[in-house]
Amino acid sequence: VVRSGLQPGIITLHMALAVILLCVLIYATFKTGQDQNVENIASDFCSKLTRLSILLFVFTCIQMLIGTQVREGIDPFIKDAGGLPRSEWLGQVGMIDHVHRLSSWLVLITGILIYRAIKTTRSASLLPAISRWLLAGIISQIFLGVLLAYASLPRYAQVLHLTLATLLLCGEWYLILVLRHPRHDVGTSAVQAVAGDQGFASIYH
Repeated sequence: VVRSGLQPGIITLHMALAVILLCVLIYATFKTGQDQNVENIASDFCSKLTRLSILLFVFTCIQMLIGTQVREGIDPFIKDAGGLPRSEWLGQVGMIDHVHRLSSWLVLITGILIYRAIKTTRSASLLPAISRWLLAGIISQIFLGVLLAYASLPRYAQVLHLTLATLLLCGEWYLILVLRHPRHDVGTSAVQAVAGDQGFASIYH
């Protein structure tokens, strides 16, 4: 990355490889302590929630990749702004910045759906905590994005925006792993199945 002089595409590739590495490490850690990580979840509800969580992960990955493209778009101005005020750098990036802003709604809506679905189970397990932190992270990301867009790209916000995006992906990946390796116990699962189905029905009303 450094030797390339931050050429277009290199930053995006670097971030993608970093995220893949983190996901591999999280998977290895999860498998090591899988007996402690498994959740008691009804199979039908778990299947629906897994698909929704994968969708959230994909949306967030796309958002991060688009975000790195935006970053690459302002790099020339970081090197030589040519007298252009910092507040106008994003305006020179083009359509990719508008796509980045609009697609954040997909991440937010999917995060809300997951949060509401898990909340209806009234589970005391790890899932509600994960969904709360993920939703809080998504909202914080949007706030940081607004701050970057309308406060002349403060440097601290750039660092926080990138760091939080990485943490979000890690949390979403962990959620997928938990949902992909559930423990289906009779009794509690039946209760959660009813609550879960009601949750998925209610989030669309």
